[in-house]
Amino acid sequence: MKTRYDLRANIGGFQVNEKKSWEAPYTIVTRLNDVMYRIQKNPQAKMKIVHIDKLTPYQESHPNEGVT
Repeated sequence: MKTRYDLRANIGGFQVNEKKSWEAPYTIVTRLNDVMYRIQKNPQAKMKIVHIDKLTPYQESHPNEGVT
């Protein structure tokens, strides 16, 4: 059952989706196993353990990009 669930799991990332809004950026501190990661927002923040499905790649937005 776990293997079947993991087939649809997200492969990696740096954002966390906990409450329908994205928090970013986080740093992956350690990979605990194939699907669980320990992440941290900044060096002073408490670490979180999250499933890979809750992570997505972080892309910094540039609000003035393309404006002349």
